[in-house]
Amino acid sequence: PIMAYKNGFLLASYKPGGIYSSTDNGVTWSTPAMQAYHINAFAFDSVGNGFATGSNSSNSPSGSLFKTTDQGVTWTSVYTWAKDTIPNAIGIKPDGTIILGVNFPPPDPKNPASPYSQIWTSANGGFTWVKLSILGLHGSPSFKFFACEPNGDIYTTLSNGLNRSTDNGVSWN
Repeated sequence: PIMAYKNGFLLASYKPGGIYSSTDNGVTWSTPAMQAYHINAFAFDSVGNGFATGSNSSNSPSGSLFKTTDQGVTWTSVYTWAKDTIPNAIGIKPDGTIILGVNFPPPDPKNPASPYSQIWTSANGGFTWVKLSILGLHGSPSFKFFACEPNGDIYTTLSNGLNRSTDNGVSWN
């Protein structure tokens, strides 16, 4: 993924390879930080903190949320999920609430009700999480992207569909 923030600041990553940053519109790039991670998505809050979601590159990956307060020079792990739980998409609402699309391994064929994807939110910078409903989501269950409008509406893309929530992710259409 690649993310342009402002004033020529960019973040980019490829899998695996860590996080590269540029402060001059991509003319030059930093030495990559966190080279052992597969980075899936980036987002910025309204005060300029950067967030990245990704997973370690081991045979039993666990997903993490990372934060930078210095334009990508250093990153700290804010939260790490259990094995095989991978945050794949991130958005940040104007009030600072973080929205994550979290993917799991394919459902258990013996248990058709087993989850494959969920939406989680955090109102405290990613330290604690609440699982939201995915009622009404259209498309296959693998989150690709979140966008948050100033009015609070949330958009997400799944593998084959665009969805919108006007009630903080409680329901989707």
